[in-house]
Amino acid sequence: MLSDVLVTMGANVVEDPEPRMTGNGTMWTRLRLAATPRRYDKGSDAWVDGETVWLDAVCWRRLAEHVVDSLRKGDRVVVHGRLRRRAYEVDGQKRHAFEVEAESVAPDLSRGVATVRRAQRSGAAAAVTAAPVTPAPEGGTEPAAPAGGPGFVSTADATADPWATPVSVAAA
Repeated sequence: MLSDVLVTMGANVVEDPEPRMTGNGTMWTRLRLAATPRRYDKGSDAWVDGETVWLDAVCWRRLAEHVVDSLRKGDRVVVHGRLRRRAYEVDGQKRHAFEVEAESVAPDLSRGVATVRRAQRSGAAAAVTAAPVTPAPEGGTEPAAPAGGPGFVSTADATADPWATPVSVAAA
């Protein structure tokens, strides 16, 4: 939505994420994050830490599953999502907290390397209809579209390219 406050932040994971379930069986997890800004102080000729910002990022469904399987305490991450204000009560006192409803979470590659492994979906939605790929025209510099049409990814292409997104799925 246009009125949502979107944030993108780099932070450190301060607790191992744990899987949780709602009453209706929806998986979620909470990422506890800490971000401490640093700046160079010319006067002291040293780096100075700013005030640490502590923030929770709430992840739902498949994102929660992937976060639990992939991240551990100490990992540096980039989180993007909606900033939310959550109200709650403790001993009759109303309180509030800000948290990020995460849309995406990724390892910060400026601090290390990661190997991306495409998650396999289960059920009928995971099946991809295979079709032969049309070879590039002779002398052409761009690959030709697959025989299944624009945006179609064959199973051979999907296994070779971890970023490929199957568009055509088999009917259940």
